[in-house]
Amino acid sequence: SIDSRQVEPGGIFFFIEGERVDGHAYVSEARKRGALAVVVSKDIDVEGIEIFRVHDVRAALQGLAQWVYRQKKCTVIGVTGSVGKTSTKECIAQGLKGALSVGYSPGNYNSQLTLPLAVLLCPEEADVCVLEYAMSEKGQIKRLVEIAPPDIGVITPISYAHAENFESLEEIASEKLQLFKSPRMVQGFVHYRSWEWAKDVGFFPKYRYGEGAKGPFASAALNENYAAAGAIAGYLGVGDLAAISSLPKRFEVIEHGGITFINDSYNASVLSFIAAMKNLPKGKRTIGVLGSMGELGRFSLDCHQEVANQAEGIFDEVLFLGDDWMPVLKENGTLYPSFDKLKSAFLETILPGDVVLIKGSNYHQLWRLLEQV
Repeated sequence: SIDSRQVEPGGIFFFIEGERVDGHAYVSEARKRGALAVVVSKDIDVEGIEIFRVHDVRAALQGLAQWVYRQKKCTVIGVTGSVGKTSTKECIAQGLKGALSVGYSPGNYNSQLTLPLAVLLCPEEADVCVLEYAMSEKGQIKRLVEIAPPDIGVITPISYAHAENFESLEEIASEKLQLFKSPRMVQGFVHYRSWEWAKDVGFFPKYRYGEGAKGPFASAALNENYAAAGAIAGYLGVGDLAAISSLPKRFEVIEHGGITFINDSYNASVLSFIAAMKNLPKGKRTIGVLGSMGELGRFSLDCHQEVANQAEGIFDEVLFLGDDWMPVLKENGTLYPSFDKLKSAFLETILPGDVVLIKGSNYHQLWRLLEQV
């Protein structure tokens, strides 16, 4: 683990040094929780635990994951894209569980630090391991593929998400498609929105998925993710997918007090906002509680403008959170300076018969609103 609070007995704690961090406290915490060893980059003396000192803890973690990965005999499915990575990974993993032993990235373990942990956590007996590959700057997908080159690749929709370090959508697509440069790649699955970017990358078969997809979810976007799972199951010779009815915080329909809440608060992008708004059920009123989208850089104004324009024709009232909405506010919308102010307005606004969409970037934690009703 890289979090001393999550160390399990017999585990290894990789201490990633930060500014004004007391390494002794974290290592001591890991020892108390039963860690066998800790990997550090500076001199730390804590009794009762094996300490390995290396020049670069991040590189050591990645190197260990790369070595462990090479010993695995399972089929590895890699998922990347801008929208729906985690929910697609969850659909694939949960759908295959009925027929195969499946390991997969917990939560959003998809970064330079957490994908290696996902590799290390994948059970030895797994037939299939489903991993998620994310990036916030150039070269990161390539590095993750070096650590864990997948056999099967999935490209979800490519859009403006985590885009602040990129010049264009073409540049984002080029980086995402580094997944298909895996030397082990034998089959690709590409969402129809990303097909033009991906169809000519790599010399292996590709399957286009998602158009007109049907499935168990209330959201068309989630059913498109489910279609990826179905296509992969067919490729692997698996029969019917195991039952999947909902994914927490992804267009999760909650009926309470005569109000229909749509909890889609796991994350947000232009495409996922528009998809959610198009799939809303009818109510007496339609209320939007919309948090801003982060890490968009130069694209932020245009992206928030596009969502605000769509929202104007759908919602009777919109409660916004996040300064990025300021330049694009519409007549039916109010911007709140803090979560607490938003919460008060939310509780005063909602009425029986309303349909309420709650959606925004993960860091807003808008799902907390539902704890108040």
